[in-house]
Amino acid sequence: MSKKYLGLALAISAASAAQAGTVTTSGKDLVIDTESGINVKTSDKSASFQLGGRLQWDYDATQSDDNGVDTTDFDVRRARLYAKGHFGDWAYKTQFNVAESDGAD
Repeated sequence: MSKKYLGLALAISAASAAQAGTVTTSGKDLVIDTESGINVKTSDKSASFQLGGRLQWDYDATQSDDNGVDTTDFDVRRARLYAKGHFGDWAYKTQFNVAESDGAD
């Protein structure tokens, strides 16, 4: 799997390890909540935005008796990322499945 996906996975992992809490801007504009993911909403609750998803990790270690070379491999097998929320009376959700592909369908 390419390094850009590994970087994305590490960034999401770091974001999920951030301290949870609620942050309010100086005005009444936005409330950012990190208690259960990344949630942004207006103070009057007329609009919201949430980021989330899940990752499946894969680790493989091989010991070779034939040539004496041991190999290890660690990557993100697949990632499903989504954004959802609402704006007024309209609700939305978009979801992306990022998976390693060998080109064969």
